[in-house]
Amino acid sequence: EIASCLVGSEMCIRDSISAFFVELNPCIFWSDVVFLSQHQEKRILMNQKLRNLVYTAMLMALCCVATLVIKIPTVTGGYLNAGDIVVVLAALLAGPLYGGVAAGFGSGLADVVSGYMSYAPGTLVVKGCAAVVAALIFRACRKKNFGFALLSAICGEIIIVLGYFVFEDFILGYGLAAAGEIPGNACQAAVGVAGGLALYFALSKVPQIREFAESVSAKKK
Repeated sequence: EIASCLVGSEMCIRDSISAFFVELNPCIFWSDVVFLSQHQEKRILMNQKLRNLVYTAMLMALCCVATLVIKIPTVTGGYLNAGDIVVVLAALLAGPLYGGVAAGFGSGLADVVSGYMSYAPGTLVVKGCAAVVAALIFRACRKKNFGFALLSAICGEIIIVLGYFVFEDFILGYGLAAAGEIPGNACQAAVGVAGGLALYFALSKVPQIREFAESVSAKKK
């Protein structure tokens, strides 16, 4: 009888352990699924951040090169250039954060490289702010069509024209000579708007670039 009791107890214990592992297996499975899902999300997020940095660096380099390629000296010691085309492109394509960084630092770097050190701080701030404002306006628009893109680009270029006037007049101390720069800067702004819009709508047809633009320009919820 004692042996029978022992055998019965052993079988009960074995059945209990088996039942425990049967219940445990789904828990282990779903915990593995959750872990893999979280790991995958972190990996995707890291890849997106790396992609954003790469595109920003490319826009920054493009802005610097565009500024250096065409340089027309002005009476105040500055120069007119094609950099505004990429400033508009960066604003519409890369959003306020990445677009502002690319436009500001790319344009400022061009001033440093070309020997216009006194203009570099003003260029960094003015063109960076212009890109940020244009990008924020474009982000606020429900439709990313030509009309809203044009409005955003014009607002950004107005900041550039007025910003350089304030910088040259009050910071560099050029006085009335700074006002003489406004027509030239306005012409440069017009070229920047036209060229920037053309490049934006052309590049937006590329799937990878369109995905980048949609991700960085989306409103945070």
